[in-house]
Amino acid sequence: MRSALAILAAAALLSAAAADHAEAREKNRSGTFSGTRGSGTFSQTTKREAGSFERSRDWESERGSGSSATSRNWDAESGTGSAHREVTGAGGKTSTSDTAVSKTDGGIESSSTRTGFNGKTVTGGTTISKTDEGAVVNKTYTNEAGETLSSSKTVTKTDDGYVSSGSYETSGGKSGTFTGSGTHDENGIDRTKTVTTGEGKTATRVIDTDFNGDGTGGSRAVTTTGPNGETISHGADVTIDHP
Repeated sequence: MRSALAILAAAALLSAAAADHAEAREKNRSGTFSGTRGSGTFSQTTKREAGSFERSRDWESERGSGSSATSRNWDAESGTGSAHREVTGAGGKTSTSDTAVSKTDGGIESSSTRTGFNGKTVTGGTTISKTDEGAVVNKTYTNEAGETLSSSKTVTKTDDGYVSSGSYETSGGKSGTFTGSGTHDENGIDRTKTVTTGEGKTATRVIDTDFNGDGTGGSRAVTTTGPNGETISHGADVTIDHP
C-alpha cells in the first residue's frame, strides 16, 4: 500500500507541474503506474476554489485496491486553516490525519492528530518562524504512551531549492542531528536527507522525481542507505492517460 501512495504522490506532483492553476477549478486525471513494488491503475479528481482544495484518488493493483481523500481550507481574513486526510489501504484499514493551522506575526503554528493503520494515535505541534534566509522549524510529536520526539531545524533558501540542518531528541534520551537539501526545476525535484544518531550511525535517503515535459508522466526513484551501509532502492514510472 505504501508503494501505491508514493507512486500516486509522484503523479500528483506531475499533474501540478502541468496544470494551469489560475484556470483550474475541477480536473480529472487517470493513468497507470509500474515499479519495483507493483503496478496498477489510478484515477484522481481535484477541485480548487478560493480558500479550499479537495482531492480524491482511487487505485487498484495486484495487491488490491485503495483510496484517499484530502481536503484543505484557509480563511485569509482570520489567518486560520484546517486540513483532513484519510487513506484506506488494500486490506481495508484506514489512517487519518487532522491539522489546524494559524498564521502568527512571525510565521505559522499548527497542531495535528494522526491515527495510523495500526490504530495508534500521535499528536504533534509545529512552529515555523520566518527568517531573512528561510525559516526555523520546531516540531514535537507525542504518542499514546506519552513518549515524545522533538526536533528543530534551520531551512535556508537557495537559488533552486533549499538546504537544512537540525537536531532531534526523544523523551527516552536518544538524540542526533540531520541535514537535508532539495532542488527543483522544470524537469523534476530531487531531495536528500541524512540522519546521524548520537552513537555516530548515519542513514541517508535520496528521492529523485523526474517529470515528462508534456505533463503525461514521469518517474520516481528512492534509495535508502542504512547505518551499516546496506542499500535499498525502489521506484516507479507513472503514465497519465488523461492529463
